Amino acid sequence: MGIEEHTKILWKNVTGGKEQLGIGGEWYTVPLGKKEDAGTYTSNNGTLAFVCKTTLEYYCGPRTDESVSILQREGYCHGNFYVPHSNDSGAWLHRSFREQ
Repeated sequence: MGIEEHTKILWKNVTGGKEQLGIGGEWYTVPLGKKEDAGTYTSNNGTLAFVCKTTLEYYCGPRTDESVSILQREGYCHGNFYVPHSNDSGAWLHRSFREQ
């Protein structure tokens, strides 16, 4: 099973969506990732993000050993970039990944 099959279960495409910067902070639109971040992943506060190798779209979800293993198996490397939806005390994760 490749990364595409896991995307709807483990991650959500957040590119073009709205993110609140911190609790009560300003809202902004999540842009495309940078070319130098393509094919990398990182995490912050329990949220894992990766930048798609081909589309530069950001995908986010809960950070788990399984999600990191899948990304590594698909050739993604650990990177260093801002993780969308990681500074809202988990509100986005809880809202987006409730018991399925």
